[in-house]
Amino acid sequence: MVRRNHAISGLFVFVLLGIFAVLSVLMVLLGAQVYRSVVLRAEAHNGDRLLPALVRQAVRAGDEAGTVRVADEDGLPVLEVADTYDGERYLLRLYAWEGELYTSYMDEADGFAPEDGEALFAVSGFVPAVEDGMVRAVWTDAEGRTKETRGRLYAAGGEAQP
Repeated sequence: MVRRNHAISGLFVFVLLGIFAVLSVLMVLLGAQVYRSVVLRAEAHNGDRLLPALVRQAVRAGDEAGTVRVADEDGLPVLEVADTYDGERYLLRLYAWEGELYTSYMDEADGFAPEDGEALFAVSGFVPAVEDGMVRAVWTDAEGRTKETRGRLYAAGGEAQP
């Protein structure tokens, strides 16, 4: 028996292959868009949650009399938290430089160089202050929204908050 190849069956396979290719491209494009939106939301979340957590953790970790201060380093306001390890004094520094929030942990004797820090996320301003037993940090995020966080210095005479 002789089998005849039908043009319709070949066309059907070709159309199915075309539909598969188009749907595959659409799936990749939709996946890329979802990924992009997740990354943008994560960056916004970092700015909203990370900076207050950093300030509070630095204050709690270094809450001893005289260890938390705001310094002016080359015109940059810098929140400094001192720590002594093995007889050496180290400084944890938080500061804004070139549109990013930076942190660095270095020996105090090494001096301050803003480029030595690690960039965390985009900010357009960061102004820390220490006053009346409180550490206050005001920053402006990448979208221009101004935010603020505070932390109590208990060793400086502050009372525990509920």
